[in-house]
Amino acid sequence: MRVEDEDYAGLVVQYYEVRAIPLLEQLVEREDVTALLDLGCGDGATLYTLRARDHLKGKEVHAIDANADRIGRVQRMDRSFNCAVADVCDVSGSVPDGSMDLVLACQVIEHVEDPGAMVRELARVLRPSGHLYLTTVFKRWYGWYFYRNERGEWVVDPTHIREYRDDSELVPLLENAGFQVLENEKRLCWFPVSDFFLHRLGAENDVYERSTLLRLLRRLKVPVPGYYYWDLVLRRT
Repeated sequence: MRVEDEDYAGLVVQYYEVRAIPLLEQLVEREDVTALLDLGCGDGATLYTLRARDHLKGKEVHAIDANADRIGRVQRMDRSFNCAVADVCDVSGSVPDGSMDLVLACQVIEHVEDPGAMVRELARVLRPSGHLYLTTVFKRWYGWYFYRNERGEWVVDPTHIREYRDDSELVPLLENAGFQVLENEKRLCWFPVSDFFLHRLGAENDVYERSTLLRLLRRLKVPVPGYYYWDLVLRRT
């Protein structure tokens, strides 16, 4: 199904749900993490979880996204967050060199035209020995979903410019920018059936947090054939 980016963007909602993110939570709790940046934060779903699980207390939190509406939602979530609208490949006007102890880039790099520019920016804002938590989509050779992107490729999200099929398509790019891979995990994608219907009903981001019944219904998930969540933990060397 060919879907225009603008149409799809109107349906996409990052629903808030408190969930365990072990690899990330271990990083946030490190004593040397006092300033963190969520680059390409979207609606702030990851920050919502970290805040609800009390991982952000006493930390300087920065959030950047190219979409002003999404940044507005993040700012309303917590007025203490330092929020800005900017291109993830150039946040020089908002984040100084080497100022972050931890950077999150969750499901972002597959959307950008120049992943190399984004990776260089990630390296620039991190202090030496700072950590990067990066997630993206990994697609096996048999992976299929019913959307097509602008190139006519079958993709799990029509706004994806690329979907990684091999570690060699991303890991060397990160290593050449001065990152050392500490963790490399892939988990099968499971899609909550209730999200499909709530998107079309125009449900708000916090709909699951307001309804115990919906939280129970969200446990009903179906696997997306051949698609995996790819989680990377890296250190800037």
